Amino acid sequence: MVSIIVPAYNEEVFIETTLKSLKNLAKDQEIIVVDDCSKDRTGELAAKMGVKVVQMDKNRGKTEAITAGVRESKGSILIFLDADLGASAKEATKLVNTIWDLDGDMVIGVLPERGGGLKILRAISRWGIFLLTGRVFKQPLSGQRALKRCTFKKPEFCRRFGLEVALNIDLQKKGCRILEVDVDFEHRYTHNNLAGIGHRTKQALDILYVFLGRILN
Repeated sequence: MVSIIVPAYNEEVFIETTLKSLKNLAKDQEIIVVDDCSKDRTGELAAKMGVKVVQMDKNRGKTEAITAGVRESKGSILIFLDADLGASAKEATKLVNTIWDLDGDMVIGVLPERGGGLKILRAISRWGIFLLTGRVFKQPLSGQRALKRCTFKKPEFCRRFGLEVALNIDLQKKGCRILEVDVDFEHRYTHNNLAGIGHRTKQALDILYVFLGRILN
């Protein structure tokens, strides 16, 4: 079984279209939406789509939301996808096919370069991971990925937005087979306004926490 885990926070605009696009991703699949205590109708709309909804008791961030989704899942393959992919979510078939056909332990989706406000943060993450593992990832912050269930364990020294970087480092150090595949996903980008800068600052702090945790321990 393939378990598709979609962490979501205030995504009522996108959630229905995203879930429609995931309905027939694999022959044997389950879709789990983890509503991270949204203030809008995200959880309600997801439930109407007939998928399993895990409701967080308070907003805990992406790392905890995905971990909660994994606990409720049954599949041997885990797919992590953002809730705002909309119709492009169907591109996740490439993640599934790659992990099956090439026997990867984790497959990272590489999105087209379309701008946005993450270039500096992506560069910092890329070099930090390289210094710790010796490997350069094309898009180390990509949240669109597939993993074998046996490879996933909630990383230590990891909070909120640090999950992707932590997984890249930890699985690479374990000698896991990590693959990257081009995918034509489209999702909302952060902008260079106050809200976007604030969001990226939070991400940067969480990624720094991941790096420091691994350097000092």
